[in-house]
Amino acid sequence: RRTDYGAAFFNYHEYYITIDRYLLAQRNTGLLGFLSYPLDRYRRIELQTLIYSTPFDYKYYTDLDAPRGTIVSSEISYIKDTTMWNEFGPYAGTRYIIDVEHSLPSLGSDLEMTNVILDSRKYFRLGKRTCLATRMLLGGSFGADHALFYIGGIDTMRGYGYEDLAGTRVGLLNMELRIPFIDELRFGWPFAWSISGIRGILFTDFGTVWSERDFGPGNRRYKALIRTGNKIQLVDVKNSVGIGLRLKLGFFDLNFDIAKRTNLTQFTDEKTRFH
Repeated sequence: RRTDYGAAFFNYHEYYITIDRYLLAQRNTGLLGFLSYPLDRYRRIELQTLIYSTPFDYKYYTDLDAPRGTIVSSEISYIKDTTMWNEFGPYAGTRYIIDVEHSLPSLGSDLEMTNVILDSRKYFRLGKRTCLATRMLLGGSFGADHALFYIGGIDTMRGYGYEDLAGTRVGLLNMELRIPFIDELRFGWPFAWSISGIRGILFTDFGTVWSERDFGPGNRRYKALIRTGNKIQLVDVKNSVGIGLRLKLGFFDLNFDIAKRTNLTQFTDEKTRFH
């Protein structure tokens, strides 16, 4: 009885900020069936089949004129999780997922594509309450049609706005030093109350996207960086550095980050970004 089986119906909206800064809501509705098989305590394989109706704008790169359509796909994932947690989150161990999704035009899918994603996180315990958290995300979409990957904002590429960078292939590296900052703040007015467990972070983010529209035939070549003497300057790979605070309020997290863009040689934007 190792295998878990399941089915789900979903109906939800995704939100996108357009070039004109309008908020656009897109509805996704569908069915999925899945099974999950644990290989041991830390590793498992998951299979699922999906059929769903979804908009094509913002999510896919396709030549179809239809504003939305149906996608039928199968997906297989290999997952490993050896992380150890405390009240602030994971502080040691590794988590990763390798995921492959393939659409099935023979079963009625309007799009033909294969999406491959590797999402890996590693936590290095540096002390009783300090750790270095790292994440590497690699993704690509291949075939006649392509899924679009977005990065930008507090969860992916700080120093950039949400969805500032988009492409059919993506690379992301986050490194974050998490340290205790304020153990407790006590207040005596208008009644006795306190805030505890304020954490501090130092971070750097590297991210890049690629799409045929920007670097395909007839366009310029993709250039990650250039070297001038002993200096390395990023070009199509983006980088930011910054500091931040983390506070847990019951079931909620309050996250505040300050970031600056850099190309490893200098700051590339005078504006400081607040998330």
